[in-house]
Amino acid sequence: MIAVLVLPSHKIYKEYREEHKTHEGILVQELGGYLTNHGNDLISAKHILKNKKFFSEYASAQEVVNNSYQPSGIDYIIHVLGDKQREKYLTIFANPSIEYAITINKEFTPWAYWAERANWFWFRELYKNWHQVFKNDFEVIWKKSEKQNVIKGNFDIKVKKISHSAYELTIDLEDKITGYADVLIDYKVSRRTKLSSLFVIKTVLKVQNLENLDVDKYYESNFIRPLGREYIPIKIVNGKGSILVTSLPERNTKLTIQEVNCSEIIIERKI
Repeated sequence: MIAVLVLPSHKIYKEYREEHKTHEGILVQELGGYLTNHGNDLISAKHILKNKKFFSEYASAQEVVNNSYQPSGIDYIIHVLGDKQREKYLTIFANPSIEYAITINKEFTPWAYWAERANWFWFRELYKNWHQVFKNDFEVIWKKSEKQNVIKGNFDIKVKKISHSAYELTIDLEDKITGYADVLIDYKVSRRTKLSSLFVIKTVLKVQNLENLDVDKYYESNFIRPLGREYIPIKIVNGKGSILVTSLPERNTKLTIQEVNCSEIIIERKI
């Protein structure tokens, strides 16, 4: 009988101690507890966003704190798969009711560099039409600009053939501009006339930033479909930038480029 009473009493005592111990971190009421990391970041961003509608690259605890969820219904941008989903995603993003956008702070994780390249279809719209208004350790808040952050023109992109599967695309401007060349490339990856090429199941085009690297080059590369017309970024610092486009697998494929065109340089407006 005594043992039966002791066990529940011991459990109650442990729960009491847990409830009344000194908590570490910041209390975030909306999350129902304490955060040892980024609590103040969430709260400070909450006061910026208030009750406004916002559109996040990656939905996070900020959505819970502000009780405002991704308007597209897609939590992470990497889940926007296919042309129809991309079109829908951009249409919702363009809704005037959305007053803020949120991206990952590039200083928080190097994967943010990859996400920018892999999802250029959205970032090119963000960088053209929005500017940064707030930044904390893990996120950046953007607001719509009164005018586009774009320089228009007919910008020369030099195309240098490196091999049957690779080309280097380079821009060299007279003005010492820092930003992104928004480059349209019309291309095709095809199998070579080799016996081993018959066994290739999947082909892709790799896009690799060559200059102005902020992180390991692994994070500043991405893969796109083997055939199409795609906008890809060339990062520019002081007027210069270059990328390498390579068909994969290299030994068994060749790359054909029909067109390379650039009519806009995007100036990324930072805090």
